[in-house]
Amino acid sequence: MPTTSHTSEEVRELDLLNHRYADLVRECRLESLGERLRRRPIEVLQSRAGFGGDRWVLFLEDGSALRIKLYWRCRALPATLVSLAWREGRGWQAVVRTGQGEVITVLGFYAELHLPRGVPAVP
Repeated sequence: MPTTSHTSEEVRELDLLNHRYADLVRECRLESLGERLRRRPIEVLQSRAGFGGDRWVLFLEDGSALRIKLYWRCRALPATLVSLAWREGRGWQAVVRTGQGEVITVLGFYAELHLPRGVPAVP
């Protein structure tokens, strides 16, 4: 692994840029996921619900993880992520299909997509 040394000024500048554009990067990742879902649903390999079912983490087949904070509890076990979109005045709308084939729509006030390790942030 190459060794590089950065000055404290360069590190500070990178931290500032990271902070400044973090929300934009998060939104772009989520919009990109929404575009992929328009082509085909994505399988959920594993899911976790926290805080009584109002926070989900969906581990997707491509190795990424979608975290969404829901307005209301939902104890369903998603098997497939069908769509994800921002709805003005409502928040993030996710449509999932359970293992039993039931289609459920949930609304969240916050979402983020964590990319798989080793995948560049910009395609």
